[in-house]
Amino acid sequence: MAAWPVLYDLDVEEEIPRRCTIEAWAPPVPAITEVFHAHIVDWAYPPHCHDTWAVLIVDDGAIRYDLDTRPRGAARRTVTILPPGVVHDGRPAPGATGFRKRELYLRADFLPAALTGAAVDRSNIADIRLWTALAGLHDCLARGGDLRDAEGRSPWSPSASPHTSPWPRGPWRWPPRSDSATRHTSPGTSNGIHR
Repeated sequence: MAAWPVLYDLDVEEEIPRRCTIEAWAPPVPAITEVFHAHIVDWAYPPHCHDTWAVLIVDDGAIRYDLDTRPRGAARRTVTILPPGVVHDGRPAPGATGFRKRELYLRADFLPAALTGAAVDRSNIADIRLWTALAGLHDCLARGGDLRDAEGRSPWSPSASPHTSPWPRGPWRWPPRSDSATRHTSPGTSNGIHR
């Protein structure tokens, strides 16, 4: 058992295969409650929901999921937004042996609750600039880089370039890096989702 808290703990009856890897941590960044990177091979997430907005990008492979019982998919070069409180699952898409994804969990009050219906109806945004900005933000957060640099990469930062996606520019600023950031890496994690 790890000496640090497990941030992402799946509620499943069987072990996640060892060839799957999960890395999750809580950066000292307002609005971002958790960063989650996963490589999933031949395994399916059970139906679950979060109390946060989930914003994900797929780096490799493709994901098939149901969102509020509606069949959906996520692939490279799209941004997927899953609203809080809406049940979804996830598995490799037909023909894909797995997927690599990077995900941000944003506080439930970060986006207006009124966007929930729109996010269920249209959970994917095909916006390469937004995808690239999120990929850069993930890269910056993963290397523990200067969070001021991360702010410039954030699609909702006041300094970000304008784009057509429905992302508000937050009034908050990113604080200096804190050593209190929690990070956890776990191959084959199991047990309960705590969101």
